[in-house]
Amino acid sequence: MNSENWVGSLPVWDNFKMCMTEKYLKFEGRATRGEYWKFVLIQFVIIIVLEFLISIFSIGSTFEDILTLVVTLPFILPSLAVQTRRLHDLNRSAWWLLLHFVPYAGSFVLFIFSVMKGNPVPNKYGPVPDYSYYRG
Repeated sequence: MNSENWVGSLPVWDNFKMCMTEKYLKFEGRATRGEYWKFVLIQFVIIIVLEFLISIFSIGSTFEDILTLVVTLPFILPSLAVQTRRLHDLNRSAWWLLLHFVPYAGSFVLFIFSVMKGNPVPNKYGPVPDYSYYRG
């Protein structure tokens, strides 16, 4: 194997696909900041594009709500899973996700956690994540 074929982290779209398929229900292990934020970026873009299209076509309110629900529903479990793994990277329990129910302050604390550097050594949730991949 040629070492120059090993590259850093997954590209944004590949990372998103991995979170939506392979890691759809994976609540154990750890997620790097990169894995988390790449997932959030694509999820955000998809939802913004959907909302933009709905506003352009001025579809009926009930249909808009149903369409938004249908598009966002598949993101719920992968989003909770990647958030859980992100907290695990900081050696924190998934119970911290309950902060989503604390208006403003809870979201702020979870945002701070999401940008913090992960624990650089193995912790009780697993080894340090290695997201280098081989492109042969």
